[in-house]
Amino acid sequence: MIKRRSMLAAAVAAGGVAAGWRYAYRPGVSSLLTGPEQSLFVDGAPGAGLLDFLAPMEEIGPVGEAWLTSLEQEPNMAELLQSVMARTNLSAADLESVIAGQVRREFSIGDTCSVKGWQLSLTECQLGGLRQLAIARGLIIIGQEQQKALAGHTDIYTAGEIAPLENWGPRHTVQGKKFNEQLDGHSGLWFKVRGAPAHAKIMIDGEISKTSVSEKVVSSGLFDEMQERILSTPGTYEIALVDPIRKIKQAIGKFEVRGHPLAAQPAVESAVEFCQVESWGPRKTRVGVAANEQADGSMGIWVRTSCLPVDTQLLFADDPLPVKRRSFGLTAAIPLAFLGAPGQVAVTLYNPASGQRRLIGHVIIE
Repeated sequence: MIKRRSMLAAAVAAGGVAAGWRYAYRPGVSSLLTGPEQSLFVDGAPGAGLLDFLAPMEEIGPVGEAWLTSLEQEPNMAELLQSVMARTNLSAADLESVIAGQVRREFSIGDTCSVKGWQLSLTECQLGGLRQLAIARGLIIIGQEQQKALAGHTDIYTAGEIAPLENWGPRHTVQGKKFNEQLDGHSGLWFKVRGAPAHAKIMIDGEISKTSVSEKVVSSGLFDEMQERILSTPGTYEIALVDPIRKIKQAIGKFEVRGHPLAAQPAVESAVEFCQVESWGPRKTRVGVAANEQADGSMGIWVRTSCLPVDTQLLFADDPLPVKRRSFGLTAAIPLAFLGAPGQVAVTLYNPASGQRRLIGHVIIE
């Protein structure tokens, strides 16, 4: 058994608090929290200050995850916080010193827990677990690198059953057409699942989507850029239920976007000027990474507009991209070599016949 005096002190010493805000932050209380959880974590409440303290400490993530996995039943966030509050003054001005003192006291009386061969204080285990639960609930937002580790890479999940699935839908739509449209404009998906954990998420095409969990139903859907991308591109998209804490992935099925009957026809060819661009994307990626990756490794980009001049080109900076005309506008592919340096690159529609250009925006490469 390895005895370690303070996991949290090590996280602070490693620069987690000083530099960690580049990687994680705590937004307002998630709309998914209700009742006692909401009252304990709303801004100004004890839980909010504690989450502010824990947010940057990415080093404690693996310990918190391992501790949660070792439990027979996942703890309730409110009950976990109340357990910590019963032993620790969370309203203290110097929270770091108060927690460090509590950790020392717990070691002196043997109030410890064992995680992967490490002997830690109970407070350390509970705080690590609380941070992981907060991430799963959206109360702590982590940066892109951590998101990849937690959600975006499907190979980190083990196939298994999270909760029994009875039915789900809708299962298909037509290209460019929203389905089961909700008040905020997203296309809703429902899943009759009994007993899913509160932190469970729906993954669509390898990407975690906003998810709401109740006792018998899990709801999610297509939001924002994901909706634009998927509805504009015919094909099938894998849907799964995932447990981001225990790293389990339960396959649900495939959602189909069927090609529009008019999809083979190009946008209006008689136009000599560009119409207003309604939307386009993706608008952000990272150096050397193709957002909306295509089969050849390039980055797929789409532009929605009602008309285009004949032989319209899409320019990435000054480089013309291979373009395919669609019923909704066009799609193109940005070679991975064009994403080799950070910056903002202009995306422009260009009519070589008239010389007309229309700047539609910039792709941000981080």
